[in-house]
Amino acid sequence: MGRTENVKNGILAGIVNNVLCFLLPFVSRTIIIYIFGSAYLGVNGLFNSIINILNISELGFAGALSYLLYKPIAEKDTEKVCAIMAFGRKVFHYIGILVMALGLCLMPFLEKLIKGDCPPELNIYVLYLLYLVNSVVSYFTFSYKRILFSASQRYDLETTIASVALIFQYVFQIILLFATRNFYLFVAMTIVASIANNILCHIVTRRHYPEYVSRGRISDDDKQFVKKTLKGVFASKIGSVIFMSAGNIIISAIFGLVILGIYTNYYYVITVLLSFFAIIHNSLRPTLGNCVLTDSKDQIFDRLVNITHLYTWLATVTACGMLCLYQEFIQVWAGNDYLLPSVFVILCTGLFYMDRLCSIPSIFVEASGLWYESRYIYILAAAIVIVGSVILSKVIGLPGVPLTYALTSAFICLGGYSLVLFRHFFKDRKKAYSYLGFLFKNVLLQVLSMGLVYYASTFIDADTIVMLLVKSVAVVLMSVLCYFILGRLDPAPFRYGKELFASLRRK
Repeated sequence: MGRTENVKNGILAGIVNNVLCFLLPFVSRTIIIYIFGSAYLGVNGLFNSIINILNISELGFAGALSYLLYKPIAEKDTEKVCAIMAFGRKVFHYIGILVMALGLCLMPFLEKLIKGDCPPELNIYVLYLLYLVNSVVSYFTFSYKRILFSASQRYDLETTIASVALIFQYVFQIILLFATRNFYLFVAMTIVASIANNILCHIVTRRHYPEYVSRGRISDDDKQFVKKTLKGVFASKIGSVIFMSAGNIIISAIFGLVILGIYTNYYYVITVLLSFFAIIHNSLRPTLGNCVLTDSKDQIFDRLVNITHLYTWLATVTACGMLCLYQEFIQVWAGNDYLLPSVFVILCTGLFYMDRLCSIPSIFVEASGLWYESRYIYILAAAIVIVGSVILSKVIGLPGVPLTYALTSAFICLGGYSLVLFRHFFKDRKKAYSYLGFLFKNVLLQVLSMGLVYYASTFIDADTIVMLLVKSVAVVLMSVLCYFILGRLDPAPFRYGKELFASLRRK
């Protein structure tokens, strides 16, 4: 399949997966709210954040191996692919042992991360062990084979497998909640689902890539590349995971599990929306990695501008929906007791939008293999988030956490990745100034459109599910209208968008 077809299939499969990722967890969270209460959501959010920090996203190792596989897969160098897979399997086992050891060492400190009392019927140590085992088990059950999907631009296969496993997990979890009302069994089912997911991945890779098995040894040059890359990836991933997970831990330690449970409902909306954008991100990464090897830098710069235009306008439409519908959605879903002040709507929307702006240069940095050069960005961001969140929480309360995240994403992450991309890949100041000017103009237009849509939406009250749907449709239509009106002020990327959508429709 060609690049466009791979991206199209990856996006379509990802949309299905993310609809499931929204609906199924949404149902289970709703059941938890009404059966157990917000403290259980707080426990879930806290332990997931701790495990994310321990997990460190495979230390970024999968990304380095994917980059290493692009060329041998394209050249059908089977022996080299097999050697890289064998190397990956071995390292994944070591990582699993490391994560388990670190997780066990953290157990004596769990109570210090929770302000106030935990639900008396819960043993936090048993529960934490279940979360930890779920994280570790993947390292020993074929998860390294997912690298083949990414490197061969078959994100559609990976997301299809994830969708099947997701349905299995949540259907049984929901049944267990109603039948037993046992939270331990609810969490334990995630372990079964993780094992099933990886076994299914193994079966699919054997069918689609029977020639690729784990054997042989990689060359010394490849080892040196992996070692150098991992120095950057390791630092970057540690920083990014701490950056994303520290907020929940800080809220639990300062404000307690009940407040964390309420806050995670707001952050859950952001997480779901980010997962939809991850479809585009994950589908584009291997395609852009291939472009880096075959296209000129002028062509790649044009792609950067055009993708930024389309991607940020899609983020703007989503941000408009957040501004206009956040409070009404939480109210209709969970009730008035789960509402936070309206300032959280602005802060959470700003956090989401800034995160999406940062993701554009970051995906080009990843596709260019510049992990080593960008290694300190998220370490700095994580340090600022931890210190800033604690200080601002003491000064202005809970809003200090999302405010710190939004500002850090804007100035440290966006600025840092843009600097790395233009200094180490394009190596062209004129392109840098051109891109920053384009981005600044785009952001001004998009913020203006958010303000206009928000003002217009205030004339529609959404206090029922039906009116919430009506307002949602109205907000989307108004946001799209703003895109067509304001987007024409920059016609080149607007034409690119029409051509891209036309080509996808013809496929």
